Amino acid sequence: MKTMIKPIEDKLLAKAVNDGQIPVLVCFMLDSIEAYKHIELLQGWVVQLDRMIDIYMINDGDKEELRKRYGIHGTPTFQLHYRGEVVEEWLGALNLKAVEQELEKLISNQSNFRKT
Repeated sequence: MKTMIKPIEDKLLAKAVNDGQIPVLVCFMLDSIEAYKHIELLQGWVVQLDRMIDIYMINDGDKEELRKRYGIHGTPTFQLHYRGEVVEEWLGALNLKAVEQELEKLISNQSNFRKT
C-alpha cells in the first residue's frame, strides 16, 4: 500500500501522532502556493517511499492553540513523530534527503532512536 499525504483536523492530530506504531510526518503550513510546492515535492517522494509512514498536512494559519501545543514558530514546519515524540523537525524549505535519512535511521534503529 502506498503512503499518501492526507489532510487532518486539529482534533485528530494528537491521536495520529501518539497512537501510531509507524513514523508520522506532519506538515504544518498555510494554505498558499508555496505550501503546495512543498506538497508536490512530498507527493513525488512518497510515491517512491518503500517504508511505511503516515504523512499528514494541517493548515495552522488561524490555530494559535495548535501552534503552541506543537511548538510551531513558522511555516512551513515539518515534524517527524514516532510513538508520541517529536524526533526531528524542519522549518522552511524541506530537504527531502534529510527527511529520508532520519526515517531510515528511525526505522533501522526503532527501539534506540532519540533526537540528539
